[in-house]
Amino acid sequence: MNGGLSTYKLPLTKSVIEQLNDRFISLDTETTGLSKNKDRLLEIGAVLFEKGKPVKRFQTFVNAGIAINPYAQAVNGISEKMIISAPNEKTSISMLLDFINEAVNGKTIVVGHNLKFDIGFLDEAMIRNGICAKVRYVDTLELSQSYLSLCNYKQTTVAEHFRISVDGSHRADVDSLICGQILVNILNLIRR
Repeated sequence: MNGGLSTYKLPLTKSVIEQLNDRFISLDTETTGLSKNKDRLLEIGAVLFEKGKPVKRFQTFVNAGIAINPYAQAVNGISEKMIISAPNEKTSISMLLDFINEAVNGKTIVVGHNLKFDIGFLDEAMIRNGICAKVRYVDTLELSQSYLSLCNYKQTTVAEHFRISVDGSHRADVDSLICGQILVNILNLIRR
């Protein structure tokens, strides 16, 4: 079965910065565990930002079809009961692709914090379901490491540095919102 998520990490050029200042989509996932090969998606969230402001949100739970690792459940708070009536993996991926369609068509950049983790899970899910997509992306973890001097670069640490609320973190749509706000703050630093 063919499928998968092709990605291209963008360098932070003047043109990319201009695009990000205009419009981007932040993305996050929650999963049943840490292995992209053994574990599955539990939740997908994304937020469309225009001119540095969140304007549209997407969130769906995913019926993973496998047990949730107790450690993952302790982190994200997602239980079997919450996902039992959720769409299956294929439907959830299709819903996400509808929301990020302009990114799949190369018009908008996707942003995430340690996005290679989320990309790995999305890629495996797309391969399993014969779905293909391609996106260009920027990673706020790498940008934070380049532009900030912190004790660590966890998303919550970076958010707190910028005085961004982390209430509700470890849920995909909230983490997408936080990530987008981090990017806006980093872009403001670069402009100085």
